[in-house]
Amino acid sequence: DLPHFVLDTGTYDENKAVLIDAAAPERAITKAQAKVMVERAAQGLQAVGLRRGDTVCVVHLNDIMYPVVFLAIIMAGGVFSGANPMYKAGELRHHFEVSETKFVFSDPASLAAVSEASEGLLDGDNIIFWGDGEAGSSFGARYSLADLLAGIAGAPVVDPVRFDDETRARDTVAVLMSTSGTTGLPKMAARSHLSLVTENIALQDGVAKNYEVARLLFTPFFHGFTAPLALLDALVHGRTTYVMPRFNVESCLEYVERYNITEMAAPPPVLLAFRRVPEAERTALRSVRLIWSGGAPMSASMQNEAVRMFYPYARIVQVYGMTEAGWITTFKFPELDESGSVGRLLPSYEAIIADAEGREITTTQQPGMLFIHSPINMLAYHNNPSETFNALRNNWLRTGDIAHFSYPDHKLYITDRKKDIIKYRGWQIFPTEIEACLLSHSLVADAGVFSWYISDVDNEVPVAHVVLETGVPLYAQQFGIMGELINHCKDKLAKYKTVALEMRFKESIPKNPAGKILRDGMRLEEL
Repeated sequence: DLPHFVLDTGTYDENKAVLIDAAAPERAITKAQAKVMVERAAQGLQAVGLRRGDTVCVVHLNDIMYPVVFLAIIMAGGVFSGANPMYKAGELRHHFEVSETKFVFSDPASLAAVSEASEGLLDGDNIIFWGDGEAGSSFGARYSLADLLAGIAGAPVVDPVRFDDETRARDTVAVLMSTSGTTGLPKMAARSHLSLVTENIALQDGVAKNYEVARLLFTPFFHGFTAPLALLDALVHGRTTYVMPRFNVESCLEYVERYNITEMAAPPPVLLAFRRVPEAERTALRSVRLIWSGGAPMSASMQNEAVRMFYPYARIVQVYGMTEAGWITTFKFPELDESGSVGRLLPSYEAIIADAEGREITTTQQPGMLFIHSPINMLAYHNNPSETFNALRNNWLRTGDIAHFSYPDHKLYITDRKKDIIKYRGWQIFPTEIEACLLSHSLVADAGVFSWYISDVDNEVPVAHVVLETGVPLYAQQFGIMGELINHCKDKLAKYKTVALEMRFKESIPKNPAGKILRDGMRLEEL
């Protein structure tokens, strides 16, 4: 089972500080302390009425206590589900409904929205306040995390989740993770104890690192990109992990220097934020030796340009994964890749590339739909058999991504999402190609490309939203800059990819918490 795998695995000093608040390092948690707090919080959850199989939603920014709450929910027999603390009441209500949430942990800033979202769905007593002060009582929260840790139950955990059996580990749901899936409709991916334990084991490097690991994590803990590092790996292996509630470039640079950070998880938008900092003000990054980048694709040129900001022999390794399947590929220490690949399959994974009719493609480097198979794959979409059937067949997961493998080195390259491909006069245009081209121009800070249907010509055309380093230009300047950028793309891309390219200048590109571009959000701006 997951809690005992995390808490009972590892051979390091259990009195060593592992989870450390970057802003207030006196707030720190050792493994020994985590063991006690997880059991007490699990006791408390059962005392306030948690029953086996109940979903507990956590609505909270990153915090050193997040892994403790996560493990306590599962040890008590519950199912963890994390929601974005930036959600409004309507978004939270949808999350609660789809996940069948029975209890909620809420931070102070989210409490009003949580209270509104839970009306008619949850008993007010089932909202558990997690934070400082008395704000919880004003919104009807009867209990707090502090109450649970103080020992409401006053007795050992009743029938804790504890097993050492592969069948139970495979069949017992541990988490419900929110995803748009491969068809764009909101749903909950149910992942098992075996899924999360196998993922952690698969991520381990086979070679000892030649530096002291000090990680800084600021990407959301509820997201599948960061969760394996924050919620499992830190406590399993004693990785010194400094925690930020969210990303802030100034604070991040300060903490990198203060704590001599050597590893971080940084999606492409974070790397772009670092690039915008004057070189003389980002010298602290020279201590960072490993940067995992995921959540959004990154071109080889951007990757190789960004790595120059870090340690002279630093590695930016891309991560390819899905909420439904965790981390699928990356590069392990000490391998360095400069080709733009998202890595090699992690242990336990198999993959095939298939054409539109589902036939396996064996031709070298020919792209097709990627299918993956592993015990790490989700069990199903919660209460959604039709979408589960569309995505999973005999535990083979249809990723929705167009990809190819290189030979003989078996590196994976993601071309694009199938649903994002733009079809112009019979030609296929991949948005990521145009985005990478635009980002290679010195004027461009960020870019997103999506399809727009033009009824007059019965065709889709690519539309680029562009953020300039200098902000949105004056109207009189826009056409000159637009012409320069389109000519730049014409010089580097096939004619059919740019002949109908349209462009708009924007202040920002809509993205999810992991940095993935929200193309539907850009499309809405056109309406």
